[in-house]
Amino acid sequence: WGSSSQLFERGACQSSGSVIAGDDGNTVISAHVNTFFSNLGNISEGDKITIKTNYGEFIYTVKEKITFDKSNNAYVSATKDNRLTLYTCKNDLFGNSDERIGVLCSLTEKKFFNTEEAETNE
Repeated sequence: WGSSSQLFERGACQSSGSVIAGDDGNTVISAHVNTFFSNLGNISEGDKITIKTNYGEFIYTVKEKITFDKSNNAYVSATKDNRLTLYTCKNDLFGNSDERIGVLCSLTEKKFFNTEEAETNE
C-alpha cells in the first residue's frame, strides 16, 4: 500500500486510496517502468490479468489502453464500477517523464476462498 520510492523498489504498489481487488470500486496498482511494469505497454485490449491474493483470485479483462499526465487523477480516483487500473511512467531516455501509460480493466471473474474451509484443513 502506498507509492514511496522504498515501496517501488520492492514491487508493484497499490494506491492507498483504492479498493482491494474484487471489491466494488477502482483497484489502482502502479510500478516502475524499468522494473516490474517494464512490459505494461505491451498489454493489449482483451488480454486477461489475474490478481491472486490470500483471500481470492480475480480475473480482469483489459478494456482500454490509457495515457495521462501525472497531475491528472481521473484514472486513479474512486469509481463505482469494479475495475483495475494499472499504470507506470512512460519510458523516457532523458529522465523522469510526467506522462503515464496504463490500462483500464473490468472484473470478469472472481473467486473468493472459503475461509471456513481453509481453517478446517489446517
